[in-house]
Amino acid sequence: KRIERKVSKMKNHIIVVGVGNIGTHVVNQLLRYDEKVVAIDKAVNENAFFERIHGNKEKLILINGDATNEETLLKAGIREARALITTLPDDSLNVFVALTAKNLNNKIYIVSNINNLANLTKFIYAGVDYPIATAEIASIRIVETVIGNKPKENVIDILNIKDKTFRVEIVDVENTKLSGGKIEDLKLKEKYNIFIVGVINNEKFLMGPSKDYIINPKDKIIVFGESSGLENFRKDFLQ
Repeated sequence: KRIERKVSKMKNHIIVVGVGNIGTHVVNQLLRYDEKVVAIDKAVNENAFFERIHGNKEKLILINGDATNEETLLKAGIREARALITTLPDDSLNVFVALTAKNLNNKIYIVSNINNLANLTKFIYAGVDYPIATAEIASIRIVETVIGNKPKENVIDILNIKDKTFRVEIVDVENTKLSGGKIEDLKLKEKYNIFIVGVINNEKFLMGPSKDYIINPKDKIIVFGESSGLENFRKDFLQ
């Protein structure tokens, strides 16, 4: 009853389902931004969980329960929540949580960890607004750091649409063939179907640089495009 009274006073909070390794990191990051969080997990030890929390614990409520159960989500204030993040290790459970949540609050924004990209369409049909393949992103980062000795590349996001994979990457310009080139002359769209969407220079960020922008050796450029195009771009400019 005490938990229900505390939750009843919350509005626009964020529900996190599953507080294993990923879920606990998510909770800590949300608390850094001073968000109100209701965490749900049916197996977690409460004392052990709160020992791993570094933010303001006054803004965090833990509910021991099954998030695929409507009663548990209602207890977590699903109708007043603005977002739900589900990080369970089983895709079918994440999909079921999303379906149940959308049924109770069709306006809620849902982010979900996806373990198998073959299940992507299921997440979309379930109403997940932003599926994130955390394991795939991590594996790509790890392998590309080692194979081919590619320290200049930093994959910051991966987006899968149907059978195509798109990436956002940060590229360190220094000692590459990009240095001193004008964006228009590189013909990145024509040759690789990729785009420079931003430039970082001396901690300053320029979004959408013009075609006349000349790339500085100290720049870090943010590029977006299909994986195959980015691979060819790397071969031509970064190796």
